[in-house]
Amino acid sequence: MGEKRFGYSETDCLNVILSGNPSPTGGATGNIFIGPSAGLEVTSGISNISIGVNAGICNTIGDYNINIGYEAGYSNSGGNSRIVIGYQANYSQAKGGDTIAIGNCSLFGQTVASGNVAIGNCSASCTTTGGNNVYIGSEAGYLADVACNNVMLGSKSGYSNATGACNIFIGTCSAYSNSSGDFNIAIGFCSSYSTVSSGGIIAIGGLAGAVNASGENVFIGHCASRSSEAGSRNVIIGTCAHGCATGPSPTSNIVIGYVAGTRTNCSYNVFIGDSVGCANVTGTYNTFIGYLTGTGNTYGTKNVFLGSSAGGGNVSGADNTFVGHLSGSKSTGCGNVALGSCSFYEAATGSKNVFIGSDTDVVSTGLDNVIAIGYGATAGASCSLVLASSKAPLCLTTAGAGPTTYIRTFVNGTEYRLPLYPTT
Repeated sequence: MGEKRFGYSETDCLNVILSGNPSPTGGATGNIFIGPSAGLEVTSGISNISIGVNAGICNTIGDYNINIGYEAGYSNSGGNSRIVIGYQANYSQAKGGDTIAIGNCSLFGQTVASGNVAIGNCSASCTTTGGNNVYIGSEAGYLADVACNNVMLGSKSGYSNATGACNIFIGTCSAYSNSSGDFNIAIGFCSSYSTVSSGGIIAIGGLAGAVNASGENVFIGHCASRSSEAGSRNVIIGTCAHGCATGPSPTSNIVIGYVAGTRTNCSYNVFIGDSVGCANVTGTYNTFIGYLTGTGNTYGTKNVFLGSSAGGGNVSGADNTFVGHLSGSKSTGCGNVALGSCSFYEAATGSKNVFIGSDTDVVSTGLDNVIAIGYGATAGASCSLVLASSKAPLCLTTAGAGPTTYIRTFVNGTEYRLPLYPTT
């Protein structure tokens, strides 16, 4: 008995057996079996290592396997090239090879799949036939069944993924609820946590897209779109960008910047810059670009604000275009156009006005239908046209008697000339 347990077998090739089992027959060579019933049924398998009670017990013809732990690789009968370490790791698989299972009950339920790597206690424990996956972390991909071509790194990452394919989940509880969604990327603590079946999601950052359950979104940044429950085709980039929105389904928004669009519950907006559109709740079809641009807009729609602090005072005004630093920064009206630094700066109310040039404005608030053109041009009454100012006057040339300088205008196709006379 002693010679069979440790030494050369009957095939005259070395098998090391420290298990109380008889030496194998049928050509098995180069095996190491340590522990009660370890490698008990091997016949022709070669170069296997089984250490632990019942480790690799059912293997008969499998080659190049490593089974370490209580009942590790228990059901393997003919699979090759497996590394199995841990209590009942890779317990159920009879056929197939190229498997790495490290951790108690890792790949416990796998039956015929191959090409899987599972490292961590109970990682991919429920996998049956899904192959070519990488699971690293305690309970990573725990409920995986037929899922394939996934990478999940982190404790409970992709925990619920049963059938989803071609996903990358990195971080504790990343994409925890994903069951069948495909082609998703979630990187960061609890990123894309609530997604169940949607695909095409990119969520990078702690809690990025944590509550969102819809597909085809991009969330990048800590807490980016953390609270939004639904909505698709959004691009959210920045710490807490779109972070407090709780609306039903904001769609097709582009929000980039720290806390930009943080409360936006609606669709079709472009907010780019630090705190841009941070108060917006239901305003749609807005484009705000610049530092602190459109910070007061809550309900206004179809506005274009370009420049730092442009349109900052607008709450519900619509159809405004403000371009330039502080342009329209106090305006609450509708249908205004202000182009130039500090243009339409002082007025709080007033609609359907046009200001072109830096510091163009009105004398008092509440004026409508004003056109002011030129640096510093200031209108004093509604329905007025102001060209230039004392800060930057127009240069006029006269010759001969009478006015030789005029403004040309066309009314219903007819040209009119408005002569210009000096006031002194």
